[in-house]
Amino acid sequence: MKILIVEDEFIIAQMLQEILCELGYSDSQRCRKVEEAKFLIKSGNFDMAILDINLSGGYEGIELGQLCSRERIPYFYLTSYSDRNTVHRAKSGKPGNYVVKPFSPQDIMVAVELTLMHAQPETATKRETAKD
Repeated sequence: MKILIVEDEFIIAQMLQEILCELGYSDSQRCRKVEEAKFLIKSGNFDMAILDINLSGGYEGIELGQLCSRERIPYFYLTSYSDRNTVHRAKSGKPGNYVVKPFSPQDIMVAVELTLMHAQPETATKRETAKD
């Protein structure tokens, strides 16, 4: 399973990568820039994405979530924002979960497992389509 981490804070991205590795998800890639993230999402090489909402001072993470939905890549948000407006905007792409910083390894484990569980039919369809 290959996981894309889109997070502009280096320490948080590194910590996420370490947590994922401890959980048995050793194949992950970090990305800090929105344009690079768009390219990587469109590449179809990832089974899941973890997206920060506020990248470079804007809400580009929500747009990336919508792109993940279109590309049938399960994802969840990781953010320090829990206000009603942000949560409402984030729901538009139907994320698998929404984790508020600061987070624990258990928070990430639960978010990954639930996101993958809810996305199983979509992920299977995506893989079947890719084979055709």
